[in-house]
Amino acid sequence: MLAACRVCARPEPELLHASMLEQTLTSESKLRRGRLKIHLCANCAHVMSDEGGFDDVAGYYGAEYDSLLDSPEADDLYDLDANLQPVYRSQIQLQNLVRLANLPAKGRLLDFGCGKGAFLSRFQRQYPGWELHGCDVSERYRPFVEPLTGPGRFAVTSLEQAEAPGSGFDLVTLFFVAEHLVEPAGTLARIAALLGPTGLLYLTVPNVMTNTIDAFLADHLSHFSALSLAALVHRAGLRPLVVSEHHQLGQITLMAAPDPSTAARPPARLGGDLVDACAAAIRTAVARWVECGARLEAFLRRRPRGHGALAVYGAGVFGSYLTLAAGPAREAIACYLDQSPFKAGKAHLGRPVVHPREIPADVSDVLVGLNPGRAHDILAQAGLLHRAGLRFFFP
Repeated sequence: MLAACRVCARPEPELLHASMLEQTLTSESKLRRGRLKIHLCANCAHVMSDEGGFDDVAGYYGAEYDSLLDSPEADDLYDLDANLQPVYRSQIQLQNLVRLANLPAKGRLLDFGCGKGAFLSRFQRQYPGWELHGCDVSERYRPFVEPLTGPGRFAVTSLEQAEAPGSGFDLVTLFFVAEHLVEPAGTLARIAALLGPTGLLYLTVPNVMTNTIDAFLADHLSHFSALSLAALVHRAGLRPLVVSEHHQLGQITLMAAPDPSTAARPPARLGGDLVDACAAAIRTAVARWVECGARLEAFLRRRPRGHGALAVYGAGVFGSYLTLAAGPAREAIACYLDQSPFKAGKAHLGRPVVHPREIPADVSDVLVGLNPGRAHDILAQAGLLHRAGLRFFFP
């Protein structure tokens, strides 16, 4: 049981779910041993999971977390455009930043949690006058990042220490980092201290209100609502300028400026009707994903013997969650379907990943591991939604 909320420090958050499964799922769609517990703070609408299966969080990030390291140009697929061409997450990140921030021609940028530098590379092309810096949790990212930043401008840091190559930055970006932090309030305060007096912090996190599956990921310890994220940056001595749930599907985008006086003032809204409504919606959404396992079990049980092969659409978090929920029936999965050019032709959880247009002819049932808000559109776009002979399970 968590002793206190990681955002507002209110003691004894409510236990929403204690998994009976012996395995957990990570944000890299890997399975690990451990049992997950999910908690809710009704004071600020913040969701937290314990460190399920992680005896050594720092060791995990330093040695095991290897997001997209298998290819120099690999990036996360965000969507397909009107011409069915891939749109990548780093593209959307830069586009939204440019819309929201009036950036000068020159400045100093730190991408905290830069990974292989996909965002830094795109930023450099659009803002060649900026000095770039990056940091992440593993030396394994250095060969990708230092060619972009130059020597001495990449640092290896733990998520708790928030060490960086320098300070006084005009812009610090954190893309899908805050959800990994063991102590987000303290770590974000140290990151805020790296900003210059007129600097900006720009971050994105999964939105627990619309992307509740995120609460079931073992290495994501915090799951933010817009309310809890605003409360967190207040504690870190930052003044929110933008808190948006609409710039990126299933995510919250926040831009903030240094304002040390905010740390001494409590956020304007903790508790109250709005927080109560958010907390109620979160309880419902978490229960829906828990019940998904029972519905999936019933779907698989109804499959006639010899009915055909089973496939999972999506070799990411959603598809992997369905795999975990399938229990022993996961052995019947023949393949994963995915439109990402960085996944097709490889293997995921011991099964081949193929493009949807190459779906094996004997597949009769598809578990739809896609964001429910987009699932039907994506299946139609891939030409599968009305394909004869296919049955679909939707979470």
